[in-house]
Amino acid sequence: MGIEIAKTEIQPRTTSQEEFEEQYQQVKDQIEQTSNTIQAEQSASNTAFGIIMGVSITVIALIFVFVIAYIFSPKLRGKMMGKQIKATKYAIDENEDAIRDITSKTANATKDGIETVTEAVAKGVTKGIKKGKK
Repeated sequence: MGIEIAKTEIQPRTTSQEEFEEQYQQVKDQIEQTSNTIQAEQSASNTAFGIIMGVSITVIALIFVFVIAYIFSPKLRGKMMGKQIKATKYAIDENEDAIRDITSKTANATKDGIETVTEAVAKGVTKGIKKGKK
């Protein structure tokens, strides 16, 4: 039950000059196609990278110019402060009920703390007065 391996003799392949040139041309065409495909992919990748870098550099430059203008231009500073005031006013108007609720809870908590402290002080004072009369 052994495995039999077929024995074949390998004959050297003889090709004519025309067959060799035809095979050579096929291999050369395949290499050229692969090279063109790789170049196209790299070109697309380089284009995307170039676009991203260009946008990034533009944004950084605009931020830099805006910061410099903000430092030296009182008019621009005034406009930005006006916008901040409008935004704060809008936030207060929109959340007025929540702000009132928070302030009333804070006042109640503070009131409870003050009452506790005043009761303790009053008890201490009355004990001190009673001790002094004796």
